[in-house]
Formats: sequence, structure tokens, C-alpha cells
Amino acid sequence: MGQNAGIAIGSTEVFAWVIDYYLLEDRKDMEKKAQEEKDTIKKAWKRADSIRTLSAKSKDADTKKDVSEDAKVAAKPAAQKKEEPEQLSLFNLGA
Repeated sequence: MGQNAGIAIGSTEVFAWVIDYYLLEDRKDMEKKAQEEKDTIKKAWKRADSIRTLSAKSKDADTKKDVSEDAKVAAKPAAQKKEEPEQLSLFNLGA
């Protein structure tokens, strides 16, 4: 003869199983997207580092200019600044 057996499981535990079951594939996709984002960030940092390196090299080249060039620039008269027009106001538009 067969024996019947039962077990009591709390609703919170069953609910956790359901969430794990249905989100298992979603979790894999989310982990994959997170890894792609990390890779993108790493690439951006490497690119920023290379840009910083290039700008540092160009600054070094700029500081090695001939001193006479700096003297020529200093000897030129300063360009006169153009006067900026008065800022427009919403209250003056109708007039």
C-alpha cells in the first residue's frame, strides 16, 4: 500500500523559490549587461588616460618654444576688446 506524506513550507520560502525560478534567465542577462557596462567604462578610462598623456606631451612641447617667440608675442599691442551690446531684457521687447 502507498503512504501519503505531507510537508509544510512557509509562503515566504515558496515565494523566494518562484522569484529565483522566473528571474534566473533575467539574472543572467542582467549580469551580462553589467559586465558590458564595466567593459565600456574600462575602455573610456583607457581612452581618457591616453588623451591625458597626449595633452601632457603637447604641453611639454609648448614649454620648449623659443623664448624669442614669447618675446614677440609680448611686444605686440594687446587687441582692443569689442564692447559687448547691452543685455536684452524681456521688458524691452515690446518697445
